[in-house]
Formats: sequence, structure tokens, C-alpha cells
Amino acid sequence: LLWKAAALLAICSLVILLVVNESRRRKILADQNKPEWEKAGTTNAAAWQSWKRALQMGSTYTTVGLSNAITEWEHATELDPNYAGAWSTLSVTITIAVREGYLPGTNYLPRAIKYATKAVELNPLAGPPYESLAQARLSSDYDFTKAEPLFRKAIAIDPGNWIARNNFAWDLICEGRFEEAAGIWKRINQEQPQQANPYF
Repeated sequence: LLWKAAALLAICSLVILLVVNESRRRKILADQNKPEWEKAGTTNAAAWQSWKRALQMGSTYTTVGLSNAITEWEHATELDPNYAGAWSTLSVTITIAVREGYLPGTNYLPRAIKYATKAVELNPLAGPPYESLAQARLSSDYDFTKAEPLFRKAIAIDPGNWIARNNFAWDLICEGRFEEAAGIWKRINQEQPQQANPYF
């Protein structure tokens, strides 16, 4: 009786394993067959196309190009208010444009904070929205104590995001925390030598 029970349990376990594996396989196939806009995080094809147009506009790195890109990304968020990636990219673009002197901070940085906050609300389990918010806050009020927990949250969620870690290290340098920044760059160099920081 015990032998039969053990055999039945083994068969049941095997069946469950096969069902789980088949379910995973189907999910992987379904994800691979999704339209490009769904892979990018939106169910609205027009919003995704608007996001792509904005990306091309912003790549010119001119005042006109960046202004047009921001307008187009805002259009993408109007088409799909739940498109977290568009909100996050929009915030990052504004912050970079202000830092590089292409756009005035007074008019744009409050929008960058607002957009990054929206991205965090929509996708609290992703790292990039937290980094976007950290960068926007730091550029707005230069208060690193407010930005640091957001950087750390972004890195904790996505430790493989070397860009977030690199940006955090540069901001640590600005705060005079050289050893901590060097430690981050050392880890990046060890884990991703192709992204080695030439200043380290």
C-alpha cells in the first residue's frame, strides 16, 4: 500500500511539473509573439509610435529637437496615460535637457518631477522610474539627501542597471564621497568590463 501511494505521489508530482513547464513555455511564446508596443509597456500602438518619434527628435540634442521630443512624449502619455515608460523617459529627457543648458529649469524641472512621480506610481516595481525621480529632484533642489534613497531603490530593484549605478557614483563624487563612488565603479568594471569607467 505504501509503495502504491509513493508511486501515485510520484506520478502526480510529474504531472504537475509537466503542466507547470507547459504553462511557462506557452507564456514565453505568448510574450515573444506580443506586438512591439506591448513589449514596450503599452497597449496603445499610437502611443508607442509617438514614443519612437520623440526618441528620434530628441537624438538631435538641440533646443528645438528636445522641445519637440518632449511635446511628442507628452502626446504619447495623453494617448496612453498608463504608459509608465513614456512618463519616465519624458522626465529623464527634461532633466538632461536642463542640465545641458538646452531648456530653462524653472519651467521644466517641476514637470520632470511630476512625470517621474507618475511613472513610479504606475510601475513601482521597476528601477528606472525611481532613478528618473532622483535625477529630477537633484536637479531641482540640489538636495542629495532626498535623491539618495531613490537612487538606492532603483539599484536595489535592478542591480544590473549599470547606468543607474554609474549616475549614482557621479552624484556621490559631487558630494565628496569619493571612496563610495570608487567602490561602485570597481564593481561595474568587474561585472561589466565593457562599460568600464575611464576615470576609475
